[in-house]
Amino acid sequence: MLLGIAGFEIRYQLRNPVFWVSVLIFFLLGFGLTASENVSLGTPGSVNENAPFAVAMAQAVMCLFYLFVITSFVANAIVRDDVTGFAPILRSTSVTRIDFVVGRFLGGLAIALLGYLAVPLGMAVGVMMPWVDPETVGPTGVANYLWHYGVLSVPNILFSSALLFGIATLTRSMMGTYIGVIVFVLGYFIATGVLGTEPAYQDMLAKFEPFGTGAIMDATRYWTAAEMNTRLMPLVGNMLFNRVLVLALAAVMLAVTCWRFSMVERAPSKRALRKLDKARLKEAKLAAVVPAQPMAVRPVYDGATSWLQFRSRLGAEVMHVLRSPGLIILTLVAVVNTGVFLWFNETTYGVSAYPLTAQTIANVRDGFGLFGLIVAIFYGGELVWRERDRKINEIFDSTPVADWVMIIPKILAILLVLVIMNLAGMAVGVFRQWTAGADITPDFGQYLLWFVLPAAVDMLLIAILAVFAQVVSPNKYVGWGIMLVWFISGIVLRNMGYQNMLYTYGANPSEPLSDMNGIGGFWVGAAWGRFYWLCFAVILIVIAQALWPRGTDVALRPRLARMRQRLSGGWIMLGAGALAAMVGSGLFIHDNIKRLNRYETSDEVEKWTADYEKKYLRYENLPRPTVTAVKFDIALFPEERRLDATGTLALRNDSGQPLSEM
Repeated sequence: MLLGIAGFEIRYQLRNPVFWVSVLIFFLLGFGLTASENVSLGTPGSVNENAPFAVAMAQAVMCLFYLFVITSFVANAIVRDDVTGFAPILRSTSVTRIDFVVGRFLGGLAIALLGYLAVPLGMAVGVMMPWVDPETVGPTGVANYLWHYGVLSVPNILFSSALLFGIATLTRSMMGTYIGVIVFVLGYFIATGVLGTEPAYQDMLAKFEPFGTGAIMDATRYWTAAEMNTRLMPLVGNMLFNRVLVLALAAVMLAVTCWRFSMVERAPSKRALRKLDKARLKEAKLAAVVPAQPMAVRPVYDGATSWLQFRSRLGAEVMHVLRSPGLIILTLVAVVNTGVFLWFNETTYGVSAYPLTAQTIANVRDGFGLFGLIVAIFYGGELVWRERDRKINEIFDSTPVADWVMIIPKILAILLVLVIMNLAGMAVGVFRQWTAGADITPDFGQYLLWFVLPAAVDMLLIAILAVFAQVVSPNKYVGWGIMLVWFISGIVLRNMGYQNMLYTYGANPSEPLSDMNGIGGFWVGAAWGRFYWLCFAVILIVIAQALWPRGTDVALRPRLARMRQRLSGGWIMLGAGALAAMVGSGLFIHDNIKRLNRYETSDEVEKWTADYEKKYLRYENLPRPTVTAVKFDIALFPEERRLDATGTLALRNDSGQPLSEM
């Protein structure tokens, strides 16, 4: 019975889209750690991308972010029956308490362990990318990933699963479990932040920190870079004590959960009874109303009707997304990821810096970027295929509703959710500035203009592309696959030198921020880029509404054959206007980046740098004069974007030999 319950839970979770989305997220996180030289988790610069130390640190730290995903597996396993109303039926069967609790726990744990394999898999795939510098990659071995997965990831996930399973059992609420996760994560950051700065507490942190990062730092404190690149994490000393302690705590928490769980149905709470009484009173009042005399109703289908349908659909789509547990998980993971980055990466060239608004916004933008992309892709599939998944699509398709009334609300619902996520990111940045201990006043206007608004436009482009990919796909999994291919191919093409914004969807010039000069004039070029791609996105919407599947046939070829019939004059004019605007703005952008300015790819910049070194390296040891005094008069004209500088340098020959050339 126990294994049967566990097997059922595994099969159920494998059909859950949250599982596959979380696998994608953590695969990309692992992939980014090794495929990008700009991303690391506390590894020194001389340590290889796939060094045992780097792999161990990544697998331990990622477990903290994985907490929010584990909640949807193990907590959902125990709470789901109460939510669906199936619990009374299940508890009336011959299933024992131990079989039910342990079976559900093992099923959720197996899924959590399976999903976390995406991290080492992503790291292994990342180092094989052609753009990764071979000098930063060491010998690759399967033992490097599997050893640290077994020593660090498995105990961490077992501990996290037992903790969250216990919270869910006590609260019988997913929301209560999420709150418990937040409290635990905040407490973890506070405790490790306080203890980690005091050398006297390092040994205690190595023994009792539940995710093993303290034990890793303790074991490798005196390792050289060569040892970090070659030695697997030893399972001795504080590391062994820590791992055994974590497993023991997991066993204790699971035992307490089994003891506290009851197969007896709980009585309704006072709040639920009051809510039920209000509902019955409302029904009684409605029943007492004398029904009106029947009258003939003549339906009217015009622009006003479409507008009412649009508002109704928009409200339904928005509420569906806002009530989704997946959104809560993704937002919490994004908040934690950004918070960690803001609190623990506050140095520039090794010097501590105040969290000024420009740098904080840049960090928040980087921290939320990937998760906004995931939300757009995930809910693009969920919303487009929602009616078909619930077997009510034929009812909707038979109603007099225009195709655009079905498509546009889905896009706007995704956009609204992304804006809410960006506002959450803004709140994290503001909170960091308020708690920085410096005289810093957050500027909400700058957050809105520099982050929320431009990020909303960028995410709108992704939402439109995600919906379009789902419309042309035979099912949502193929649509998700198309978006994954688009994402990976973008990385590959950029690293191969194909970086022109005119053929990279959603790309625009960078917008470096400055607390002195704000966004400067960089927003103009970015605005042209966003306008260019918004025109293309309008074309995608025109095509999508003409290909929107109605009826039982979702094959693309028949819909392409009927596409001309479903394009009215208004849609054709809209598409033609968007195409003309795209061509015009594209010509203007091309003139700016190719003729008026020098456009260079990363490969061209690297070649220029290499040629520069080859040309001047022979002068490296040439005797040179020493600067003894500097005097400059510099006048800045920010509005004209220029400066005037005059001055003198005093030079003296301290080399002890004549300077024959300079």
